[in-house]
Amino acid sequence: MHGITEYWNDGMMGGADRPPMLPAFHRSPVPSFCPRVSFRACRPGVALLMVLLLVMFVTVISLGFVARMDTELVCGDNTLLRLQMDQLAHSGLEHAKGLILHPQDVPAAFWATGAAGQQLAPGSQDYYDVQVAPDGNDPTERCIYRIDCEAYRLDHGQKTGRSRLTARLRLDPCIGLWVGAAGTLWPGVTVYGDVSCAAGLANAGAIDGDVFAPTLTGAGIRTGRLNPQPLTLAWPPVTAAYTNSPAYQIVPMMTPVAGTYQPDRIWRHVGNLIIGEPVTIRGMLLVDGNLTIGGNAHGSRMIAPWTLPALYVRGNLEVIGVNGLQIEGLVVVGRNVTVTASTVTIAGGLFIGDALDGVASIVTITADPMRAAILAGAAGSQTEWSPAAAGFYRRVGRP
Repeated sequence: MHGITEYWNDGMMGGADRPPMLPAFHRSPVPSFCPRVSFRACRPGVALLMVLLLVMFVTVISLGFVARMDTELVCGDNTLLRLQMDQLAHSGLEHAKGLILHPQDVPAAFWATGAAGQQLAPGSQDYYDVQVAPDGNDPTERCIYRIDCEAYRLDHGQKTGRSRLTARLRLDPCIGLWVGAAGTLWPGVTVYGDVSCAAGLANAGAIDGDVFAPTLTGAGIRTGRLNPQPLTLAWPPVTAAYTNSPAYQIVPMMTPVAGTYQPDRIWRHVGNLIIGEPVTIRGMLLVDGNLTIGGNAHGSRMIAPWTLPALYVRGNLEVIGVNGLQIEGLVVVGRNVTVTASTVTIAGGLFIGDALDGVASIVTITADPMRAAILAGAAGSQTEWSPAAAGFYRRVGRP
């Protein structure tokens, strides 16, 4: 080369006739950010991230809304189930009320054990249990009953819903004493229940109930109200031709009457009858005439079975000088009843066609519809009767 000195790169150090060469320079790798010209190319990633966040936010809100709707649906189902069980429990109360007014429709064991697994619609999963008992606050009270009812739904043998109700039912009227003429209650008479008198009633005794009579006089005790309106309750369907077949046979009652008469029968006597010795009669004593109980007949008892009266007398009934006479069931007398120097207890009801009179006697009458309710007639054409005509709830609530 003309006028140019050539240098050969033989190392970092130069020779005597050439200067040293600088080391070769290499650029270090530097992170590359989007230059201004490529900024638009980075926007699609940010937008995608924002869309994903928005979708996630909407999804969370939707899931919460769905969960809330499921909860509301479950609450609605529970509310509907509770309402249905409440209505079923009320139906159970009405069922028990009907049985109390018509106790002949069920066996006597019902009043001790109640009824379980009752249904309104056969084949459904809804059931109710019901129990009935006299009000326990007063042992002499047989016109007020406590009803306990539990309604429930069975799902594979498990109670998935239930409702319990308790009610106090007052039978009104609940007749303990019926007098077909003008009546007088002397100081020794106590009636637990309602009293009906076709004419005016003079009360010097004690009446724990209502009085159905045109007028009421006397300074006796009365806890209920006076109702001058006539009763719609019919007279008991018991006559000298009474029968209750085929449940009870009719057997002649021979004289003299003494000792124990059983099993449960209709013990029938034609003509006047005198009982002068202690006697226990299981069944019904039917006297087609007058009946006199006196002499040494202390402690005598007449016990009526289910749906059968305890005593029927077509004529007059006289109790003279007898202590401890007990009658359990309905007593029907066609004419007059006279009690003299005696102690008489009747649990059921006393129905007198004419008048009631007494001297120096203690007579206690307890209205008991369960004992006084009867059936009359032959099977297939029997008539039901009870001294309780209707009833109302004094209280309905949860136990």
